[in-house]
Amino acid sequence: MTLLWRVLAMMIFCSGCLDSGPAKKAPVDKAPAGKTPAGKTPAGKAPVTEAKPAATGETSSSPEAATTVLTKAEAAERYLQSVRPYNTALDDFEAAVHADRPWADLRTLAGRVAAANAAQVRVLRETTWPHEAREQVTALMTASVRAGRYWSTAAGADGPDQFKAAVLRAAALSGKPEATALRHALGLPSDPQG
Repeated sequence: MTLLWRVLAMMIFCSGCLDSGPAKKAPVDKAPAGKTPAGKTPAGKAPVTEAKPAATGETSSSPEAATTVLTKAEAAERYLQSVRPYNTALDDFEAAVHADRPWADLRTLAGRVAAANAAQVRVLRETTWPHEAREQVTALMTASVRAGRYWSTAAGADGPDQFKAAVLRAAALSGKPEATALRHALGLPSDPQG
């Protein structure tokens, strides 16, 4: 019986049920109709202060900085910055595949894709996106987390068959439709090259 519980626990852990979903929303302060709580803006309105990205290597401990909603233009720039390392890692992986590099070399590159994917998900999760893009961000995070599991599996594969199966699963969960919808919501061209 204990073996069954261990297998079940491992399945839950590996499926990401423990902590891979979208970030939980903070509780919303409720105020009487027509009034807003102190320090808050009316629903659908951007706050007066604009988000200013911290200098490289710095983080802000200010609660205001952590909860400031980005403007659409700021969000578009943040999105592009967050996906650039992932796209570069993916391009490097694809170039190596087309160059017929051995699967063991590709495994290292899959690890870089997994790491870049995880970094992208962190930015998506930690950013307070404009209201009109939140649904699309959540969809992209979900697809990215799922694909990330397979990129990580590929990076740790013990053999070429396991590696190939993981890469094919990751590729099937590319997040392209979700990314295209988010780009549209942020006013960016649908084609990343465009």
